[in-house]
Amino acid sequence: MIDISSDISTTKTVKVLVVEDEYILAINLQESLESLGYTVVDIADTAEAAIEKATVLRPTLILICS
Repeated sequence: MIDISSDISTTKTVKVLVVEDEYILAINLQESLESLGYTVVDIADTAEAAIEKATVLRPTLILICS
């Protein structure tokens, strides 16, 4: 069995940019990630917006949903 729990001390340094065009799904994903201790820096709803936000915010991870 795989343990998917996260270590809060390491996940606090992980900044995530979520790219999802359906608002409700994006918010749900943000809440899930934050409950695991990750920091969601923003949500983008298009590829163009994601590129602009990533350039400014410099996230550790960009999560693109489809």
